[in-house]
Amino acid sequence: DRYRKDNPDGEIPTFCTFHSFCYSLIASDFKIANALGYFKGVPSVADTADLRKIHTMCVQQCGTKLSEDKLSGKVPISKSEKFQYDIYWKQYRKLLVQNYLITFDIMCNEVCHLFSSNNPLIHNYKERYKYIFVDEFQDTDYKQWDFVSSFTNSNLFVVGDAKQNLYSFRGTSNEIIKSLAESPEWETI
Repeated sequence: DRYRKDNPDGEIPTFCTFHSFCYSLIASDFKIANALGYFKGVPSVADTADLRKIHTMCVQQCGTKLSEDKLSGKVPISKSEKFQYDIYWKQYRKLLVQNYLITFDIMCNEVCHLFSSNNPLIHNYKERYKYIFVDEFQDTDYKQWDFVSSFTNSNLFVVGDAKQNLYSFRGTSNEIIKSLAESPEWETI
């Protein structure tokens, strides 16, 4: 709204978070939804109750004895537990798709992977954006960085403060912005 107020006659750029951009692609592009396993419509973002139900079903179906902390990644798993862990997560993803649910993390990771792997489904999106501006860049994770940097024909502008990385507990890293600040290929302002 502020942009529109200051630029009433100008073209309105796309404003979004990583998650809202990813969800808009799933919601508007049937081929992308199909690539993620959704063939009959747009999945809903799972809430806490949905996730608890899926988790309970997975534990029962897989017979896993791993703790919730191990399954969530809070506690490391051993090599001997990796097989159970992998089976659980494969079934978890399968149940989400069957119930037409998706999580923000899975959505972002899988759509970012389509971009970073240069999947043909997303070529037209890469050509659509000539300029990309990312705010709060210190709170970007490596998959999001791979996504942003996959726009090789776009001009990238990132803003952030490495000292204000608040979401490291969710996998973000201020090392990305630090490396860009030190890179001769990037101009630091």
